[in-house]
Amino acid sequence: MRMSLPCLALALAGCATTPDATKPPPPVPLTLDLADPVVEAEIAGVPLRLRVDFQQKDVIELNPAAAARLAVKWEDGFDVAVGRVVLQGRQARAPVLIGGVAIESVVAEHGRDCCAGVDGAISPASLPYDPVRLVRQSEPEGRSASYPATISAETGLTLAQPLGRETLRVRLALDGETPIATASAGAVLAKAQGGRFVGPVFRVTPAFGVSRQARTMVFARPPLVAGFPLERVAVRFADFSGGRTLPLPGEGDGEGIEVRGRAPPPQRDWPSVSLGRQQLDRCREIAFHRAQSVITLDCRFGS
Repeated sequence: MRMSLPCLALALAGCATTPDATKPPPPVPLTLDLADPVVEAEIAGVPLRLRVDFQQKDVIELNPAAAARLAVKWEDGFDVAVGRVVLQGRQARAPVLIGGVAIESVVAEHGRDCCAGVDGAISPASLPYDPVRLVRQSEPEGRSASYPATISAETGLTLAQPLGRETLRVRLALDGETPIATASAGAVLAKAQGGRFVGPVFRVTPAFGVSRQARTMVFARPPLVAGFPLERVAVRFADFSGGRTLPLPGEGDGEGIEVRGRAPPPQRDWPSVSLGRQQLDRCREIAFHRAQSVITLDCRFGS
């Protein structure tokens, strides 16, 4: 039997002359309303509404009431640390149907509602679409900027923001109000941009309805974070410092700080800043491109 030269060259690897009919088609794009980015899904046969959340980990997080409707095999899951408040969770593997596309995913719940007005949250990286575009048609076109994105089982989808020799991990909190930084990020920003604390202590609610203490930091040189100049940021001064040192408050500036006994050991070093609606409401489009692992922002970035 004679073999063609191309097939002879590929004989050891196999020579295919027709496309693989079993190969799934490439994912198609998905466009959602940036003001209300919700997808309809069936999880274990139960219809649920999921908000597309750029902060979500690589699992589908459900409110407890929605999780209770699923006939799945639950087991002990991962814990979630909201600062120093740790929520224990449970998880299960479940079939998921979104837009007629069947996938299998891990669903989780942590005893508290994660999401208001919907049943749960899903990362754009977990959707069977690429790219996932959130669009606000009423917003005028701005400037487009793209950032490398990373999805972590621990911290969700973040983009990288270099700042001197450091790198901030930036999260897009579509349901947040103002920018919030961890203690580690506050220390990085203070050192690089001349940050100092002003005003009293107040509370912020980063996730699951858990509130944490924070103070406002202002800057001699406002930093650019994902293209947005930040005049001020709320710093969760007790959370995720990694042993970094924050600037001391000025005399008389300690109003409202709770000091109870010996200071606890520092948590891991996580220099993260979450941008909220104060910045993201100026965006016409926020898109995640899974194949390139890139987040693209089309926004009016000026202050």
